Amino acid sequence: MRAGDPGPEGMENRKYRPRLMSAGRPMDGEGKSLKEQYGEEKKEELIVPKSAAVKLSRAYSAVVQAVMAAFALIGGVSLARPELRAILAGIILEAIREIKGF
Repeated sequence: MRAGDPGPEGMENRKYRPRLMSAGRPMDGEGKSLKEQYGEEKKEELIVPKSAAVKLSRAYSAVVQAVMAAFALIGGVSLARPELRAILAGIILEAIREIKGF
């Protein structure tokens, strides 16, 4: 506690200093409103056409999704039919042998 400061019992009766209160709100009609002060400025937008790489990437993604959907369908059918499961297992094992042969 500083010298001259009132104790805890005098804190409730203490008034604000006038210099702190002078920085209050502007009166109605004075100054700019917050919307005028900080309003969003118009920005120029630049529209860039899609490049060939983006189009190629989307086409590649569509092909990969189609192949994955076909594999999911084949897997679902092979689980439903036991005889097809054996054929699918044989095809997968043959593909693995071919890959190892490279």
